[in-house]
Amino acid sequence: MIESEFSHQAKQAVAFSKEGLNHLVEVHELQLALLGQKKDEEYAKIVKEIVEREKLAVGLIQQATLIQRDLMKKQHEAIQKLIDTI
Repeated sequence: MIESEFSHQAKQAVAFSKEGLNHLVEVHELQLALLGQKKDEEYAKIVKEIVEREKLAVGLIQQATLIQRDLMKKQHEAIQKLIDTI
């Protein structure tokens, strides 16, 4: 059976959210690992990695949010059509 576009987008939003949240967890773990560490080249390298992962996480979560908004709009329009036929 061919998956509907709506269902596909919903699954995509879930995947983006999950991946983004997983990156945020990794960022948090990296931040905890830096506590008490001396500020050397390795520290700076990890901070740069944290920033990049956080950007990626935010981007994925934002993309998921955009998809969710589109799905809610589509659903609202579909319900409105049903109401209009009453």
